[in-house]
Parts: sequence; C-alpha cells; structure tokens
Amino acid sequence: GTLTYGETPLGYDSWSFREPEGGGVVTLPFAILEGALYVGVVLQRRPNQGGEVWNAPRGYLESGEERSMAAEREFFEETGVAAGALIPLPGERANPNSAFFETWGEGEGVAFFAVEVAATLLEPLDRRYRFRAGVVDGSTEATKSRMAESIAQACFLDWREAAGLADMFTNAAVARLVAYLAAGKREFR
Repeated sequence: GTLTYGETPLGYDSWSFREPEGGGVVTLPFAILEGALYVGVVLQRRPNQGGEVWNAPRGYLESGEERSMAAEREFFEETGVAAGALIPLPGERANPNSAFFETWGEGEGVAFFAVEVAATLLEPLDRRYRFRAGVVDGSTEATKSRMAESIAQACFLDWREAAGLADMFTNAAVARLVAYLAAGKREFR
C-alpha cells in the first residue's frame, strides 16, 4: 500500500494509508444449533491488540482478485475449511479507520460475507463448538498457511459473545449477519 503524510482537505496534518486493491474482506462462518446462533472466529496473534485475540476470518485482496474469491481464499487460509456458498452481507463497504485508511474510490472498502456451516461439521466444546476432526484440511500447505497467519484455533461462539469481542470487524460482521437473518425471517436466539 501507500502511506502518505500531509495536509488533509480539512486543513490538518495527517497520515493516511491506501491499500492497493482498495480494501479487504471478512468471511463470518455461522451455524444455527438447537435454535441458537453461533458464529465462527479464529484465535490469532495480534500484537497491536496485546496478544492473542478472537476475530472473524478476514484479509486483503491480492492483485486483481475479486472480493468473493478473496473471501473464499482468506476463509480457507485461516480455518483450513473450504467455504461453502458465500452470502454477501448487507450494508455499505466499511472503512476500518476513516482518519487513516483511504477508501474514496468507487467500490472500495471492506466487504462482508457469511458462510453457513452445517451442524454435522461441528461438535460441542464446553459452551462453544468447533469443527469436527477431519473437517479441517490437515495438509502441510494448509497448516503452513494457518501458521503464517498465526492462527491458533477456530471455534464457534454464541453470537452475543462474538458481538462483544474487542475486534470491530467481528462486531460489524455479527451485526450484518443478524440483520441478514432477521430480514430473511430466520429464527434464532
């Protein structure tokens, strides 16, 4: 990307960053289990947030890549599971920090997607769920990808718990998913 410093149109000095492909993608997996909505997050090392944090799978676009392809790729890289049918979530593309990131070009910003995960692919883990053994791609290449992304594990949290995480991308993705499900009259608690 391009990092610049200078006077803004509003007349103050500021740094700004322009990502080469104009933004990224968030792909939020979800499942409705026994009437309750659970969303998938990954445990990832994020030093700027103080260490390991739970967050929605996400990433930037590669050169010339369509957002849907980036959503599928990032989801696989971070979970080790091939994405099912992508669901574009409602709302405008997002800017993670409008005082720093430039997203003024048409169609730029972060796009949000969801992937519904079949209940048969999950198993209980305390008050959460995780992918069953054998669902996650255990190949050397897939494992190297997760290690490069500093992914420790993935799990499914109750949507209210996920909405309260310290990660704003996850908060936005959960809100958009809840709006999508409510508009489709899908019931959950």
